[in-house]
Amino acid sequence: MLDASSGLAAGLRLGPPVVATVHDLIPLLQLRGTLEGGRRPSFLARRVIERTLLDLARARRVVADSRRTADDVVELARVETSRVTTIPLPVPPVFLDGAPRRPPSEPPLILHVGNGGFYKNATGVLRIVGRIHRRVPVRLALVGAALSPDIERLAGDLGLRGQIDVRPTTTDAELASFYSGATLLLMPSLYEGFGWPALEAMASGCPVVCSTAGSLPEVVGDAALTAPATDEEGLAGHVMAILGDTGLAQRLSALGRARAEGFRLEEMGRRLAAVYRAAAEPEGDQPR
Repeated sequence: MLDASSGLAAGLRLGPPVVATVHDLIPLLQLRGTLEGGRRPSFLARRVIERTLLDLARARRVVADSRRTADDVVELARVETSRVTTIPLPVPPVFLDGAPRRPPSEPPLILHVGNGGFYKNATGVLRIVGRIHRRVPVRLALVGAALSPDIERLAGDLGLRGQIDVRPTTTDAELASFYSGATLLLMPSLYEGFGWPALEAMASGCPVVCSTAGSLPEVVGDAALTAPATDEEGLAGHVMAILGDTGLAQRLSALGRARAEGFRLEEMGRRLAAVYRAAAEPEGDQPR
């Protein structure tokens, strides 16, 4: 792997200034053994990772979606701290201005939104919902990815097959409708470079129960109930608390909406413009 402070890296930074934006370094975390799970990067994937590190070394400025990702860029990609800026992603207006909250459904609907990546922890979602379903009837909506054979088997083993609604693809408007009708979002991720579903849910007034992995604490602040991804009993307890306490659900809904207001597109644009202006300055004039 290339050290961004090497002579080669300095040479790569010659030429037009480059600004790189990094959502996460999950493949590199897997390669380094920091994040376990999923398939190990293939030979071709390793070459792509190496090329990505070269590109980061060449960049005059690097923008990270979260402080967690910024720390990974500095620690793992060896990019100087002075070249890394954290700019959170904005919440799409469709969620801020979407459908109003619908009355609670019976049985309650637990929502999980993910892309099928191992770090989204779909197996953890099923195990947590399985714990809850043994106490009270619930339904589960899995949005964003088809069920893998392993997940289907686990759903059957847990007696959840008839309680799961799977939506592999959806539009933002349809997703906003899911958030408005769900009792809560369950997000026990093993890692997140940002954690967009949590932000979308909060903007929609949907209470959030999530893990403390990666950047999720930065996104949800005190507007969600959290526990480590490995604490499935604790996460299940948070879900049960929301199911049994309408006042708690309403407080989390209000806190989430207020927090999501801070993730506006205009603020992201203003801060990105400042980074690009700084990158365009001669390197000798760069602020440190």
